[in-house]
Amino acid sequence: MGYMNFDKNSKVIQLWHASGVFKKFGFDVIDDTNVKYLIELSGSKIDYLIVSSKNVSKFYEKAFKVENKKILAFGTPKSDYYFDKNNNNKDNIKKVRGKLEKKHPEIKGKKIVLYAPTFRENKKKNEDILANFDSNLFNSGLGDKYSLLFKSHPKFKISDLKHGINVSDYKYSDELLLISDILITDYSSIMIEYAILSKPIIFYPFDFNYYKNNERDFYFDYNNVPGPIAKNTEDIINLIKENDFDKENYFDIKKIKDFVAMNLDYLDNNSSKRIVDYIVNKNDD
Repeated sequence: MGYMNFDKNSKVIQLWHASGVFKKFGFDVIDDTNVKYLIELSGSKIDYLIVSSKNVSKFYEKAFKVENKKILAFGTPKSDYYFDKNNNNKDNIKKVRGKLEKKHPEIKGKKIVLYAPTFRENKKKNEDILANFDSNLFNSGLGDKYSLLFKSHPKFKISDLKHGINVSDYKYSDELLLISDILITDYSSIMIEYAILSKPIIFYPFDFNYYKNNERDFYFDYNNVPGPIAKNTEDIINLIKENDFDKENYFDIKKIKDFVAMNLDYLDNNSSKRIVDYIVNKNDD
């Protein structure tokens, strides 16, 4: 975008792919001076940068090199899906789950555990994701009540998953979050989307030291994530068994709600409307 020339009457609106902040991005993780220049050049051409909360504005301001006055904390359009009662209701969840059950009948009658790790720039480290998750052990320990779904990052494709269901090619990650009962993740921004649904998250940062020191650091202390941290697959199994995820008081809902409140100013499905209304009214002035 830095080298693109826009018509003087055009408005450039940056809609980032994630809500909130957790791992560092943009200018905060780049060492290459040429790339930094491109970020600054791109930032100078942005008229409006949409973020999910005033709490995170300062991070986006620095990461994208955008003036604070151009940052609008109206909420991200992507989050509208989860607050829309046409999507987040028992009938639709049953319908969405039914589509997956038709393709994978083995999940019928079971709770769904979705493992959705983030992408590593290092190819070998991406391959280590499955090597460090014992799906056979998971199924032998929990297979009678839980089905394991694996969703890889779009940049990393897996060819085979021996124990569990590979849903990496499933187009709609929001639907997968909607029907899942538990999310397992590491550093992915998917944690913020799932937290909106007030459902339990287990964090599995098996390569924490490598990732923090070689790929991305974090804006916050990782130990403050809104869920228990597992060190291995056995830990994950025990966390699920010990916390009895069939009960309503099985996880720290307050911690999750606080996490959402920090990352989102609006808990509704009107983010897209706020953005459009603002831009239209601004152009009418």
